[in-house]
Amino acid sequence: TNNYIDINVNMLIHINKILIMGWKEEWEAGLRNDEKVNLMFDDLGEFIDGSIGLTNIHFETQENIDWYKNNIIRIHPIIRIGVLIYRLIRIMPFRNL
Repeated sequence: TNNYIDINVNMLIHINKILIMGWKEEWEAGLRNDEKVNLMFDDLGEFIDGSIGLTNIHFETQENIDWYKNNIIRIHPIIRIGVLIYRLIRIMPFRNL
């Protein structure tokens, strides 16, 4: 518990790349920039915040990571990770071509 790995947008992209390895091309692991969310194989569409514009995805992702880091002492880790995952689902920051 005394060690902490610095989470940032690049780490999230790397984790996403590891998770999709084997069924997506490596270059597809990145943040959305001009693509709309493809909900064809996804049932999380009801949680997406449609008010977040494509130009704000990187900013919103970083804001959520900063929230996660700034609440290390105040909020239990299990609650923090749950909130972070929910917020990432709302943003849908990754490409899903």
